[in-house]
Amino acid sequence: MCDTDPPPCNAYNPEYPLESDDEYAGSGKPFCTASFENISDSEGLEAKDDDPDHPDPNPVPKVYTDLFCVKEYTREDLYPTELDPTCYPAWTLSPYWPVYVSNFMLNSFDELERNTQIATYFASKGLLSRMIYIWCHDEPFYKRHQKCTLVLDMLVYFTSQEDADRAIRCCDKTTYYGHRLNVMPGRIPLYFDPERTICFKMAKRAIHVTDTWVELTLRNLGIENIDTIVRHSDCEVFVEFGDVHSMRKAVSESKKWIPSRLTCPVRKQRFLEDDCKYDMMFLIQEDPSFLDMLPPEYALNDLLNGKLPPVVRDWDNWTRPKAFRPKVHETINQNRLKRKQQLIDNARARREAKREGLPVAPKGPNHGKKTKYEVLRQKQAILGIPRKTDWGRQNFTKLAEDLASMRMKLLTKEEVGTLAVRNKLFYAMLKQEKKLGGLVDRYHDLQCDALENGLTVAIIIAGENTRFPQYPTNVEKSDEQEPLDKLWPVYVGNFPVTDVEPKRRNQQVCDFFASKSYTVKMVYLDENDKFYNSYLKPVKLLDILVYFESKEVADKVIETYHGAMHRGSKLSVYPGRWNVYYYTSRTVYLKVDKDPIIAEQSIERVLLNTSPEGLHGIGRYPKRAYFSFWKPHQRRAAVGSGLNLVLIYKSRPKQRFIEQDVKPDLLRRILNDPDFLNSQPKGDDLKQLFVAESVPPEEGGEIVWVGNYLQRKQMNERIGRVLAEWEKLQ
Repeated sequence: MCDTDPPPCNAYNPEYPLESDDEYAGSGKPFCTASFENISDSEGLEAKDDDPDHPDPNPVPKVYTDLFCVKEYTREDLYPTELDPTCYPAWTLSPYWPVYVSNFMLNSFDELERNTQIATYFASKGLLSRMIYIWCHDEPFYKRHQKCTLVLDMLVYFTSQEDADRAIRCCDKTTYYGHRLNVMPGRIPLYFDPERTICFKMAKRAIHVTDTWVELTLRNLGIENIDTIVRHSDCEVFVEFGDVHSMRKAVSESKKWIPSRLTCPVRKQRFLEDDCKYDMMFLIQEDPSFLDMLPPEYALNDLLNGKLPPVVRDWDNWTRPKAFRPKVHETINQNRLKRKQQLIDNARARREAKREGLPVAPKGPNHGKKTKYEVLRQKQAILGIPRKTDWGRQNFTKLAEDLASMRMKLLTKEEVGTLAVRNKLFYAMLKQEKKLGGLVDRYHDLQCDALENGLTVAIIIAGENTRFPQYPTNVEKSDEQEPLDKLWPVYVGNFPVTDVEPKRRNQQVCDFFASKSYTVKMVYLDENDKFYNSYLKPVKLLDILVYFESKEVADKVIETYHGAMHRGSKLSVYPGRWNVYYYTSRTVYLKVDKDPIIAEQSIERVLLNTSPEGLHGIGRYPKRAYFSFWKPHQRRAAVGSGLNLVLIYKSRPKQRFIEQDVKPDLLRRILNDPDFLNSQPKGDDLKQLFVAESVPPEEGGEIVWVGNYLQRKQMNERIGRVLAEWEKLQ
């Protein structure tokens, strides 16, 4: 250390301030420091003990009344020529020496006012500053935190390396409006000591949490030995302590901040010159006057004359940080009110959605409980505290084995059997996956490959809500069906009859199917169908739903009778619960007259000129008759026969209606129309089936079904879709 250097100690202590009251400043010497001759023995420096054998056990600490230096600058010093050897020589600012300053509280964001304020502060230390650069980029931390609170970080350029070093020694860890400054090199990175540094994670909405606020919070917990505090982002604050003991004490006292150790080198400076060099290049090109930035005229003249400028040091002697502008508090309150209103709106929307039976989005996690658990987990990891009961790690293997067993059962169709067994196994496996997923999130070293293609993933692929419906109380009744679902419908088109009176008509249908030992349970014809009354009824043709006892029987009926001839009419027999569509490449249609007699003559001409073996089916509709063929070339031959057949370009269902279209009318007639049941071949059996599964009606009311059949059916269908996607993943 040379005689002109200030003392090396730069640790801030409010009892022993680093700056003086400028009592001995402005002597006019070319370069001078505080003279030790001005410090009396009573101040504790160079005091000799009267009794060397019994030294004072509590010596008075040394107090340096002046820690800054006064240098007489010249006009030539304003534009240095000596380049920084670590810089690219062509870099415009290579003759200047930057320092990184953070936690500096501005009075205004106006460019002229803030530059004057910063330059005045350094001038009060006897330092001539030049360019001042604040990185005003699009980083969220700058927008939400620094620009709002006016507590910023910046690069301040000096004319020599000597001045930059003096700025770091004189200003680092000093206070400015109650905020402790961090002053570090602007080109050379400094890194936190990982043995003494903790990263605290906090809420992103805490825009008012500055470095000083964190320091005061830690000091209130009795932690005094703090070296450096830097907030790099919205939610991360890095704190380097003076020793490991203070670090461990801070971790143990943490309640809401999530502590973590550094796993990689972390720089103390949030940015260096290299990080913003390109932005500075564009700034200099757009505004060359940036290079002419100087301290205020009165301060510059005093520095050029070797004097300390007579500035008002109103930033000194702040025992607490200076209060934020009212706008900051307004922003904080607005954010809180906005968050509160958002929670109220979300709760109201969820209630309305539940009331209307709409799907409800899942609630977010309980961040309070999650944060509390994460703080505890990190404390235990950092301090080496063993957990009392590591239940999750102990049971992870067993849970994974149980999940594999459930998976094999669910994949084996024979073991599933009924819907009730399948649904129970589905919910049990889903619950097991959630347990394992929670353990994998908690213990990062645990891994379960079965979760990557599990039911939770299949639920998302199937387009279901991530929170699949909770385990139903009536899952044991999953196999119970609505009375109508116990019968299976078949759509029969073009069925000829000799009598359209309901009972005799239905009897002809039953006799036709009974000829091959198929028992009909119910026949439905929509008596109010306009097309039936205007067209089909005069020619005694029926489009009907014929119910059988099971799906297996219905499938056999379709296979046996579709395309069969009955009394000169080609039957069209299709499923009664879902649509079957025409192939556009094999189908044509014929425009027919409204008069059924004329229309049937037109259809007869087409049938006479068409091979019966090539014709797949006929469908009669208002104003049109559709003809479907087995092969495309058969359709082409029919079109070329001159019968005015037209190609179709848009497919349509082969059935004029299915059960879903007429179900309300069908149930109404079953429950309230005695004539309908009396006209059925098994009317007594139908009465027994539907009455046994219904609640006696109130006076004047209708019979209603026992249990929630619709919801049960929807649940089975949703689980089926998820399992179909899940099987594809296996």
